[in-house]
Amino acid sequence: MSRLKSTEFGVDLNFFHNRFTLGYTFYKNNAENQIIPLPVNAATGFTHELINAGNIENKGHEVTLGVGIINTGAFKFDVGLNWARNRNKIIELADGYSYLLGSGEEGVSFGSSSS
Repeated sequence: MSRLKSTEFGVDLNFFHNRFTLGYTFYKNNAENQIIPLPVNAATGFTHELINAGNIENKGHEVTLGVGIINTGAFKFDVGLNWARNRNKIIELADGYSYLLGSGEEGVSFGSSSS
């Protein structure tokens, strides 16, 4: 069964009666024991084999800036800027597999290599 460990820390600051805003978030997720399908030779009579993929880490930062340009009783206009950075890293793979390949169709398919 897959297990997800997740950590997130964030700060939101507002200045001048919410006219200027600043936000920062850091997050880190570790997905362990992911069950994924690997393609197998069609001669086996099966299309894929289910394996435990190991440990995949996802972490990143996000910064947001906001400015309230116009704030009248009937009209409000705000401008915001968002920057984010996300990194994925394979920490550990199942025995006998040295890499995973992603595809663009129907989720993700994975390849393997023998060592």
